[in-house]
Amino acid sequence: MNRNLIIGLDCLLGRRLIAVQKLVRANKESSAPLEIGLVFDDDFYGTFLCDADSSLAFFGDSISPLLMGEYGDYIVEDIFRHPVFSKVMGRELMNAFLIESQVEKTLVGVKFVFSDNTGLNILNVAGKLNTFSRIPQEVRIAWRYRLVPLR
Repeated sequence: MNRNLIIGLDCLLGRRLIAVQKLVRANKESSAPLEIGLVFDDDFYGTFLCDADSSLAFFGDSISPLLMGEYGDYIVEDIFRHPVFSKVMGRELMNAFLIESQVEKTLVGVKFVFSDNTGLNILNVAGKLNTFSRIPQEVRIAWRYRLVPLR
């Protein structure tokens, strides 16, 4: 189990979500995000990205633009108005669960539970970051997910 992820998520509990950002390729209209960053009150951050081994990686830093020259630049965009995030904006993070794939045999996501039981799931599905209020049944079945309590 990723100890840094558990410690980082534990620091976010009890804090209000105040912003959501994504890191995407500049000049690409609908590219999948390279990173998704959650910003909580008191300058606490949770940034998620897909790791090379199909797992979900976590960093406690804010997202920064990347200037990659001939490979293309990446920019930070606010996405708090997206329906998945607008439902949890301003709400307090009450709990978090790790999501394991029994197919991949690794940690692939995090389920957040906010005040009033509103949910947010961030998952690495086939090497792409995905967000859901509720994980679709076909995704749960195909990847054989199981929730692991943070505490």
